[in-house]
Amino acid sequence: DDPKVIEPLVESLSWAREETIDVIALALADHHQNGVIAILDILMGRDEPRMRWGLAKTLEHIREERVIPFLMTLLRDDDPSVRKTAARALGKYPELGEREPLRECLADPDASVREATLLSLVELRESSVLPTLLELMDHEPDVNVVRWTAVALGALVQGNGDSLRPVVIQKIRNWLEFHVENADQSAGWIALCLSRDDSIFATTIRGIQDSIHHSQMVAYLRELPTEIQQRFFEFLSLDAPLFWQPRSAEN
Repeated sequence: DDPKVIEPLVESLSWAREETIDVIALALADHHQNGVIAILDILMGRDEPRMRWGLAKTLEHIREERVIPFLMTLLRDDDPSVRKTAARALGKYPELGEREPLRECLADPDASVREATLLSLVELRESSVLPTLLELMDHEPDVNVVRWTAVALGALVQGNGDSLRPVVIQKIRNWLEFHVENADQSAGWIALCLSRDDSIFATTIRGIQDSIHHSQMVAYLRELPTEIQQRFFEFLSLDAPLFWQPRSAEN
């Protein structure tokens, strides 16, 4: 935690290229987390959004409960890229106690922040948001966020014993009736599989054979926790390593 090492690394967050920021954030988290935490109050006051964005990425990697208040503060940042990164980082903290500030980010004016929030709520298994997500399916203006909302509904519904399971299944079925783009179908099929809707079994198996649908389903599932991925594979009796293999257009 030598300041002579930390300070240049921290300063580089404000000018480094995007693809380098993750490397710097990981280096700070792995080797200098105590030094970074010691100067967090100073770093949080920096004017450069890029610095605060890199700081949020660093805090995601640190994974210590004492940085949660700083991430909560970054949820209110003026810059959407900072809010997005903070929202996604909080999903890595299962010990997160007060989750209302994160749930409120489902109403953030920036679609990327809303999407990151959905992913974090899934990672935290925050099933209390199911009623809110059901409403979002009707009112969310961004099509990609709607798709992720459908996936989140399927991921968070708690199986046969959840009283909301029939409501979730019907909501997603109704949505699929009027949304026929490939990405809509891929997201909806995943959601219904995660909800254990037997009626979607054959359709999803056929869809996996199509290279476009398969690549879309891979992209969605890769963002989900391993436990939820496994629920998808078990429902369809799929071999996971085989599923992850790319499909060619000829196949």
